[in-house]
Amino acid sequence: MPVRVLAISIFLMLSGCSGNEGDNSTAAAGDEEPQHVWDEQVKTIDKARQLEQDMNDAFRRRAEEVDTQSR
Repeated sequence: MPVRVLAISIFLMLSGCSGNEGDNSTAAAGDEEPQHVWDEQVKTIDKARQLEQDMNDAFRRRAEEVDTQSR
């Protein structure tokens, strides 16, 4: 009996999440690329990666300056 309940629960969850008939909230207007659920999180992670790269570049430049001045 518990296996049936689990199987039915999984089926209902998957069927509830499948497709987006009549739901145009995620569809973009015109030729724009459709956005996915985590679009904002992906953008935030991309910004953080760029910031990390910028900081690493700044640290490297500063280390080079210190090394040049210490000679």
